[in-house]
Amino acid sequence: MSYPFWISPSALGTFSITHSFTQTPLVLDFGESANLPCVVSLLNGNLPPGVEFTQSGFSVIIQGVSDTLLASTEFEFTLRASNGTYVADRTFNLEITVPPTPVVFE
Repeated sequence: MSYPFWISPSALGTFSITHSFTQTPLVLDFGESANLPCVVSLLNGNLPPGVEFTQSGFSVIIQGVSDTLLASTEFEFTLRASNGTYVADRTFNLEITVPPTPVVFE
């Protein structure tokens, strides 16, 4: 196995609009190069509005509340982790669901 690599799966799941969520930490393994500082950045794509990622060492947490969508939407984005020598990219996807608007008859 070559380093670095993302340990976490790329499919992050489905979440309902207006519900706060915190994704289980996404974890990286840099093997023997783990003593170098690691920086994670958004390489391409978009996180849902109101959602962000934070980094703590070799873990990334995706969290927030996405409450501005008008329709269920799947988001795909790529995170890049680099320690200056090695790079690991992973494309993730998650879906935010919006319940149908009830029809009111008058």
